[in-house]
Parts: sequence; structure tokens; C-alpha cells
Amino acid sequence: MPGYNLVHRTVVPLLWLSVCVVLPDPPGTALFTFRLAWLLHIAVDRVLGYGLRTAEGRQR
Repeated sequence: MPGYNLVHRTVVPLLWLSVCVVLPDPPGTALFTFRLAWLLHIAVDRVLGYGLRTAEGRQR
């Protein structure tokens, strides 16, 4: 489950947020909003108890 764990770490969308800040307005704003939604998704997963997974796919 390395792919799942990669997209459910907060550092990935935070790095993308920093990239979106320097992009021009039309694509930058939409991508920034998408990245915020991604962070919200990760936060809700954590609140509900869904954390990262082990190599076998089980919850940690």
C-alpha cells in the first residue's frame, strides 16, 4: 500500500499548495482549492480513525 500511504500524508498536498501559490491565477486558484480539499480529506480520515496502512493493507 505505498501508493495509498503516499497520497494520505499531509506533506504531499502541502508541497503542492506551495507550488500553486506561484502559479498564474486561473489554474493556480483551482489547483489550490483542490489541494485544500485533499488536506480536508486526509484530516477527516484521521479523525474517523483511518490512518496509514501496513504493507499487507491493514490499518496501522
